Amino acid sequence: APLSASTAAVTVSIGNSTVVTISGGVPAASGYVASSGNTGVAIVQVTNGNNLTVAGVSAGQVTVTISDSKGNVYALPVTVPPTASFYTTAPGNASPTFWVEARNRTN
Repeated sequence: APLSASTAAVTVSIGNSTVVTISGGVPAASGYVASSGNTGVAIVQVTNGNNLTVAGVSAGQVTVTISDSKGNVYALPVTVPPTASFYTTAPGNASPTFWVEARNRTN
């Protein structure tokens, strides 16, 4: 069977990871090899020979290259979406005094 992955593309958020199963081709005794085209966007690790963990580092798109012992290559596109910043409290650089003055201002 040709070298392939259990999904045609991966979307993973920053700080999270997902596991993709690699199959086909001719794995080496130690399994398949994978590399990220940009480790600043996503990092990868193969465990148990055929489980590819893809972890999001920063927003962007990158191609993860999976290869077997015969040099067959499978390209897996990975997207790491940008995350929105949510404040549940006042930003750390805002002083309580500023908030009171702003609230009490009437002009």
